[in-house]
Amino acid sequence: MFKIDTPGTCSTGGTPCTITELIDTTGDGLGNILDLPREVALDSAGNVYVSAQFSGNVFRIATPTGCSTGGTPCSITEIIDQSGDGLGNTFLGGWGVTTDASGNVYATAVSTASVFRIDTPGSCATGGTPCTITEIIDSTGDGAGNTLAFPSQITMDSSGNVYVTGRTSANAFRIESPATCGTIADPCLICEIIDATGDGAGNPLNTPTGIGVDAANNVYVSGRTSSNAFRITGDVDIDDDGVCSGNDNCETLFNPDQDDNDGDGDGNACDPDDDDDGILDDGDGSGTIGDAPCTGGQVVGCDDNCQFVSNPGQSDGDGNGVGTACESTCFFVIGPQAGTDFPTIAAALPSAEDGCRLLVKPGTYTDSLVIDKYLRITAEGSPADTFIDVAGGPSAILLSDRAIPGRTEIRGFTIRGDTIAVDSLESITLEDCIVEGFSQTGIRLDLGEHRLTDVTLDASGADVGIELPQFASADVERLLASGAGTTALEVAGEVTLLTTMVVDNLGTGIDLTATGSLTMSYVTIAGNGVGLDAASSTVAVDHSIIYDNTTDVLGVACTAFEFSDLGIDCTGQPGNISTDPLFVDAGTGDYHLLVSSPAVEAGEAPELFTGVPCRDFDGRRRLLDADGDGTANSDMGAYEFDNAPALLPGDPQNLIMTDQTTLDWDDEAASVVYQINRGNLATLGYDYVVECLGTSVSSTFQVTDLPPVNDGYFYTVSGKDMGGEEGTLGFGTCAERSKIFDPCP
Repeated sequence: MFKIDTPGTCSTGGTPCTITELIDTTGDGLGNILDLPREVALDSAGNVYVSAQFSGNVFRIATPTGCSTGGTPCSITEIIDQSGDGLGNTFLGGWGVTTDASGNVYATAVSTASVFRIDTPGSCATGGTPCTITEIIDSTGDGAGNTLAFPSQITMDSSGNVYVTGRTSANAFRIESPATCGTIADPCLICEIIDATGDGAGNPLNTPTGIGVDAANNVYVSGRTSSNAFRITGDVDIDDDGVCSGNDNCETLFNPDQDDNDGDGDGNACDPDDDDDGILDDGDGSGTIGDAPCTGGQVVGCDDNCQFVSNPGQSDGDGNGVGTACESTCFFVIGPQAGTDFPTIAAALPSAEDGCRLLVKPGTYTDSLVIDKYLRITAEGSPADTFIDVAGGPSAILLSDRAIPGRTEIRGFTIRGDTIAVDSLESITLEDCIVEGFSQTGIRLDLGEHRLTDVTLDASGADVGIELPQFASADVERLLASGAGTTALEVAGEVTLLTTMVVDNLGTGIDLTATGSLTMSYVTIAGNGVGLDAASSTVAVDHSIIYDNTTDVLGVACTAFEFSDLGIDCTGQPGNISTDPLFVDAGTGDYHLLVSSPAVEAGEAPELFTGVPCRDFDGRRRLLDADGDGTANSDMGAYEFDNAPALLPGDPQNLIMTDQTTLDWDDEAASVVYQINRGNLATLGYDYVVECLGTSVSSTFQVTDLPPVNDGYFYTVSGKDMGGEEGTLGFGTCAERSKIFDPCP
């Protein structure tokens, strides 16, 4: 192998170039020879790497300046030989070689159909301290039937993904971020990006040799015997669920488990009717499956009450929202009292079957629960008097992985574990629970789609509050996470946070890794070491407060935030402010807002409110008109300011029409006169326009006209006190109705 110095001004036919032989057949001079060298690569420090086919090895030539085979010898080290990784994966027929930004080397072996990573080989060698060598792909290719044969050329993109051509298998593969994965321990995500069919339009790919990648991560592959070249664009894993898009049964939605209940080829995650019974899983169109189950014979406008079992009639004999077709008759009462079915939860588990309901009497249960079924375990009392307390065991609750889709539900407990309190390898609903008394991790949610609602997580003295590994997802609402020494929420998967408090943690509030995804609305992050630290660009935050942390935000661009109060200046983005939110008393953990807080009424206009989330952390309606100006903008953070003391008179209650033209309502004590308003039903929303119909000193009003045919009116009534102060227009499902109108004359 030769080095040719700055050949821009020299040539063989003119001024001769300065040419130096750096390595010859003697290799490193220690008996490791170089025979049939194939490819050359350089790292950012100027070290040179050369692969050899017949000798089955790769050499490192350290910064070859001023050295040669005929003068001062270069520093040459053999970093891999035919023994490969030393675990039985041999390196025969060295060919392609490349390096990444961290100085790791990647080399292909054509005879053993594999690619190896050699970690930072600056201080290791086959004849000294062995290098750390990992096989990242072998002849099985992507494991989905697309094999790799005679891997020759290799390259890498700016994100650290490796691309390799299979010359005799007529294809190319992408190996995602292989700096931390391998064929033995943690398999890499491997996707075939082109095969012998080429572009699928009659232009085949034969004997692919060269491969390259541009700054936009478009890949280029040449076909030697098909005499052509191809450009390959697009995302190999659109939904980032670890399944190649060509093999993913739901390409656009995260579904690493690939569940397909009805076997129709559409994964459950994107199949609107998982049991093919004609009743949609999300029949009410709310975006949340199961929030409005069909009952009383209803089959339209409601969610399938038995998502994975065909039940077109939606029979629900006990009216509990769970269809008879999938409701187990198994029901056990648990407790040490006389007349119960089992004295402990653990004693009931062998007799329970999928779907069984366990009603647990108040008390303390000290057995570790290993659950391999889908159960509904509910405390009869409250977390204050019903405990799963496993002080001496590794986990209080361990859910094992299952092949059949389903979800275990646990409600109403205080849960204490020694190392991990809740360790779930399958989907779980955790509701109205306190998790505390653990030393390592409070809740670990892996390999499933999880839901946490009304959970208090006290991580005092522990490392991590909640851990969400890659390929797991969680919907979290009204969580209080505090006290973590390292991280309150450690997210490598996909999490949605609503109306949540991440406060008073010694370490980081939310730590989002490169594979993580965070969507966050109405969240307060305060009093932590670091508020939000994100290595991922998949962050969307609105109506939240990240303030009063030692460091508020790391690694997140301002474009990720809207209508939020931040300790960094993102005021150039819609609705953001950067000023003290004026908590009531952050020193004692009271993160309610003072009436003078700039975060009060600082949210979007009411007409943009979707009704989600419906309630704040205290259970108040999300939209309240704090300043009494008639427009109920939302507040930032987990708490909506309580406007009740400031707004008088109160809201007239029980407005009804006793006939087609008569309005009637209950008297409101502070009101001496009522204003009656009307609007068209087509405009009804959280911000609407009404017209004044008149006033009344009594709690009744006569309407003089009816709506036109095929049209409709709605009516509102507000009260005025003796001073002329007017109350609001009453409450909707999730909000105080705003009023946009001119007052009555």
